[in-house]
Amino acid sequence: KRINANPAYGTLPTSTEASREAANQLRAKAQRVRQRNKRIGWFVGVAFLGGVAAAGWYAYRAYQDEQDQAAIERAENAASDEPGQVDAASPLGQQVEVIDALDDTNAGATASAGGLLGAVDDARAAVGDTAEPVIDPPARAIVADDLLPVIVLEAGQRFPDATGRETYVISADQFAAGDPAAFATFVRLLSVQPQIGPAAPVFDTLPTVAADEIVISVDRDGDELRRAIVWGADAQIYVDYAP
Repeated sequence: KRINANPAYGTLPTSTEASREAANQLRAKAQRVRQRNKRIGWFVGVAFLGGVAAAGWYAYRAYQDEQDQAAIERAENAASDEPGQVDAASPLGQQVEVIDALDDTNAGATASAGGLLGAVDDARAAVGDTAEPVIDPPARAIVADDLLPVIVLEAGQRFPDATGRETYVISADQFAAGDPAAFATFVRLLSVQPQIGPAAPVFDTLPTVAADEIVISVDRDGDELRRAIVWGADAQIYVDYAP
């Protein structure tokens, strides 16, 4: 069988204006399809990432709401049904027991009264102070010096406050060790105020601190106290006070 190694098929057909126009239209259509598919791909990707982010945010909010509700329930359970009374087993009740122990000149301080009692006793022992501090009656109005004694102004950390209030942070142990009498008055006066709960929106303007620290934010005009916001987790003090 004879095979032609170099077959000739003739000349290629010459393109016409119509064929070139049809080819250009096909290229343009293919380009539009590619751009459309690319936009659809981006849209699907962004929608998927948005869905994941939204699901994560709602899960986080649900967790935060659950924690806040649990904190509110603990605070409510710690309060007694009788107004002005607190549960002796709660941290706030332990602090009231501290003040009662300081008021009783015949009673020796014991560790069973709670951690803050030990802090007050250690501070008094360090300075050799055996006299009981004078505690004002809890029914009287709170003044600025009750919330911002010298120990808070000197040892506390001041935070800038865009609302115009003076905001200080100090640990409960440091407060009690620096001035036991001032700390006793502070706890006594605030313990009988209505507690609004740790998740109240008013506390959102305060700096975030450790559980053993107390935030004291005061709006005053000289010696005149106009408003005070006090927050302390371990102390279970959540007060928004206005005379």
